Amino acid sequence: MLRKFIFKNNITGKEVILPITPESFTIDHGNHIETVNLHTVGDYHLPGGRTLFTCKISGMLPRQQYPFVFAGSSLNPYEYIYFFELTSDKKQVCRFAISDTPTIADVYIENFQYGEKDGTNDVYYTITLRRHMPTQVVKSTGNTSQTANTRTTPLNIATPKQYTIQRGDTLWSICKKFYGDPLVYSKLAKANNIPNPDLIYTGNTLIIPDKNSL
Repeated sequence: MLRKFIFKNNITGKEVILPITPESFTIDHGNHIETVNLHTVGDYHLPGGRTLFTCKISGMLPRQQYPFVFAGSSLNPYEYIYFFELTSDKKQVCRFAISDTPTIADVYIENFQYGEKDGTNDVYYTITLRRHMPTQVVKSTGNTSQTANTRTTPLNIATPKQYTIQRGDTLWSICKKFYGDPLVYSKLAKANNIPNPDLIYTGNTLIIPDKNSL
């Protein structure tokens, strides 16, 4: 099966689909493990925080119309290179998805390496992605000594929520929980680049945007 690798810049909205299924990709996922030595007992290995998803992809950007190039794809490799370099340079987040797999995540482009090697002007590349996790802002209350007429105005910033899919969840039930309207489940699927709204996976993370932005 030829999988599509899809990137959508969360800031500009520009979407890129790699013109050819990459020849290889690897994903790292796990936990930090801390070893603690207990006197007279020995070493214990304790799982710590989750390591952030890392993905490395290698493939080719074609300069000519091979049979395995997706229909409608650009044959100018430097259009794709410009997208990845600009997104990386500006430190912008991309929504990344691999078709027909549970892989969908917000990522940074950590590194993009490319070059030509066989005189065809095809470009060979390796791209490294690291998962983006939104920073949680903790409101700190300082020493409220005797200061008269002091008022704190909270920041009202609408940021998308994240939700980890639990066993038994469906997009229908998730939309009912967060929006009070299960009928927007197809819009939530589209916002998360889920090709089949009836197929979601326990443990994956969904972005839950404001209902008005669906």
